[in-house]
Amino acid sequence: LRAGVIWANTFNKFDPTSPFGGYKESGWGREGGRHGLSAYLKGVGHE
Repeated sequence: LRAGVIWANTFNKFDPTSPFGGYKESGWGREGGRHGLSAYLKGVGHE
């Protein structure tokens, strides 16, 4: 199932801080998204 959000017995109710969910790289407020992964990454500059 490729869907952004699925609700059961409710609508438009979700917790954006939950550590799962999202679709592909959307991951808004999710641990698996680009924003959530930034805490685990360190930028390195090369000259």
